Amino acid sequence: MTSELDFDAVVRFTFELGQLRQEVRHGWLRIYENPESVAEHSQRAACLGYLLAHCERFEDPHLVATMILFHDIHEVRVGDADRVQRQYVQLAEDEAVRDQTDELGAAGAAIARMWKAVDTQATVAGTLAKEAEILEMVFTARELIVRGNRDAQLWIDTAAPRIQTQSGRKLLELINAADPGEWWKRVGGLWPGKWSHCPVIRRTAVRSWCHGESSCASAHSSLLCPPTPASQPRGPITSRLSQSSHGTSSTYPAIATGIKMSAAIPSRTFWQRSR
Repeated sequence: MTSELDFDAVVRFTFELGQLRQEVRHGWLRIYENPESVAEHSQRAACLGYLLAHCERFEDPHLVATMILFHDIHEVRVGDADRVQRQYVQLAEDEAVRDQTDELGAAGAAIARMWKAVDTQATVAGTLAKEAEILEMVFTARELIVRGNRDAQLWIDTAAPRIQTQSGRKLLELINAADPGEWWKRVGGLWPGKWSHCPVIRRTAVRSWCHGESSCASAHSSLLCPPTPASQPRGPITSRLSQSSHGTSSTYPAIATGIKMSAAIPSRTFWQRSR
């Protein structure tokens, strides 16, 4: 059975969607950041929308995720305008979506209806989709905050009044105090955050350059290991980190304890040392 879709139109439309990978999220440029493309935003927002729909016990979480995936397609043609730009520019977003989907038949009409439902939040699914998009922005803001950009807090503060669901408000509360790196610290056995207390590191890296268990215990409490005598063989980690750019010995366990690399090798980056 042959589809009613014009395959040439599908090819053109899909190439057009690829341009979303090049379209930046302009609002972040106001605080001198460029953390994501529109496509990257849509992908994580769609995943979050699926989960948010489950949290709210919505009967069709797949619909919410699909709505989000298509909701920013117009930005290929009109761009991602932030609050400042919208004070001066009237964007023909509806017209752009209509033109984009016009050749896609019934599928295109469905895409246009989903786009409109999110834009107007006229349905429960549309409301959940919009909240997920907002919350994804909040996740990105939190990531920027922990990297030192305090201006990103404004994105979180202004998002709060726009969140309507109970699940969305709970997520917002958690995001605002979360450590974005908790997931990989848990996977790596590094949570709750004190690297030297990690049993995996204690079994592998620490024993290779400590003077036995007593020194290891001391190292874990002070976050520094006592200097290794020149006559004692070094383990694989500290042997690579032992020489600074000035040729001096440095036996601080930079990797195993989480101390900044610059403390151990002031002017040599990891890729320079690997050559």
